[in-house]
Amino acid sequence: MTFFLPLALELVAGGLLLLISYQDWQARSVSWPAFPLLAGCLLTSHLLREPWALVGWQSGCNLLLLALLLAVLTLYVRVRFLAGGLRLRDCLGSGDVLFWLALAGYLSPPDLLLFLLGSSLVGLLLVGVRAVRPLPGHPTTTVPLAGIQAACLLVLLAGRWLLPDWSPWPALAY
Repeated sequence: MTFFLPLALELVAGGLLLLISYQDWQARSVSWPAFPLLAGCLLTSHLLREPWALVGWQSGCNLLLLALLLAVLTLYVRVRFLAGGLRLRDCLGSGDVLFWLALAGYLSPPDLLLFLLGSSLVGLLLVGVRAVRPLPGHPTTTVPLAGIQAACLLVLLAGRWLLPDWSPWPALAY
């Protein structure tokens, strides 16, 4: 029972990740209920595998990291685009932030930082390819960051399902 419930939750999370990725790539908008459902599945799965105190500590650290990241991004956008009058919400969608919040209860703080960095690099490569070879009917001025990161997390979850002892970052495996 304790093995199958986290697996079932992660399978549901995998379906939600597919939905988020597909909707973000196709329409650049994601159904908002997908994010709290994803957060609930991932957090519950993590709580069933790890002690509650550890999950609470990691989630709190992740929320602080995300708040710091958003503060730095806000400062950067204000300084960089001072003349243009851009705000952070013009550059970063609410779906991206909601996806990050859904991850806060699932990954450890070092894993969250590595995931955000790695998936952002994958997104940069995909957007670069998309700028050179645009898809008909899809704008090249916006980046489906939540969709790209959802696809990256789906790959990591699939690796965990298929190879239980596999860790993308063996030095940080605990």
